[in-house]
Amino acid sequence: MMTLVKDAKWDTDDILEIEGVLWKIVKTFNFDHEGHECDIITLMNFSGDTREVYTYDEGTTFLEE
Repeated sequence: MMTLVKDAKWDTDDILEIEGVLWKIVKTFNFDHEGHECDIITLMNFSGDTREVYTYDEGTTFLEE
């Protein structure tokens, strides 16, 4: 089930701040199927933890599993 990532905002071009933690974008993948677009973004914080978030609106909101 996908859940909304709360309190997410862009810090710089390749840094996303989620709940006060800085996450660096390490990989992106764009999926386009019949006009429906999804960006899959793999993030890593400075402790080495990773997470994957999804956006269907070019980075306005983010979802994760």
